[in-house]
Amino acid sequence: MTPTPTVKRRLTWADVVPFPGNPIYEQRVEQMRKQWGGYDPSIVGSPAIADNAAHPFPELPEDALIVVDGNHRRALAEREGRLEDEFLADLHRGATRAELSRLRRGLNDRRTVKPAERFLELVAEGDAAKKIVKDRVEEVGWRITHEREPGGLSCTNELEWIYKRDPHALTYTLLSYMAIWGPRDYRSQARVVKGLGAFWVRYPDADLERLQVTMKRSGMGVDELFETGRQVNADTPRLKGVWDGIRYVLAAQYNRGHRKGILPLL
Repeated sequence: MTPTPTVKRRLTWADVVPFPGNPIYEQRVEQMRKQWGGYDPSIVGSPAIADNAAHPFPELPEDALIVVDGNHRRALAEREGRLEDEFLADLHRGATRAELSRLRRGLNDRRTVKPAERFLELVAEGDAAKKIVKDRVEEVGWRITHEREPGGLSCTNELEWIYKRDPHALTYTLLSYMAIWGPRDYRSQARVVKGLGAFWVRYPDADLERLQVTMKRSGMGVDELFETGRQVNADTPRLKGVWDGIRYVLAAQYNRGHRKGILPLL
């Protein structure tokens, strides 16, 4: 059900601006181009557009028109020089930021919506539990991003998994990741974040500096740690998954060269 009044209005893509913070996935734009044989105005449909009358986006002019559903169609039109093409829009008037986010999520019929995109939409809609996780991430110098990027985390499922088990473990996970490998994005980032989280959930009294020193001494990078943890998990029946294998490897490195305060591996 549409939460705000709507009217039909004829617009061009040049009349509207993308949804602020909306991720444009280049692969999806390319798929649309191949599927349609280029921009095809006959199958654009009726994109959902919203006005800014209720100031859902105070950084935009009050008379701005915002694409709620149709950002990739607009991106394709822009790439092919078709921003002046007209279309018949469903214009939603007077919506709040939370209403626009709910509307956008309801209209988004893609089969696979990336977890971080859904997470940020729910934060905008007022999901208090997810906002707490987002705030925790930002407090230690990271941010939630739609895809992996330096200083950004898109592994929201893993972050929530850690937070539900121990909020303090989430903080130590992000601090230790940054201390060991810095803010770079790695292919195996999500798996290692979960493994680090499992480490801090299992060993809440472990010493962060000692973990940092032993991991740096090992020379093990993020992707190498993932591969090692995967192999350990395969070789050790009592482990619960690759994340637990990563936890095991971290604990084994933590114990290396120390006779006191060693951590139980199993």
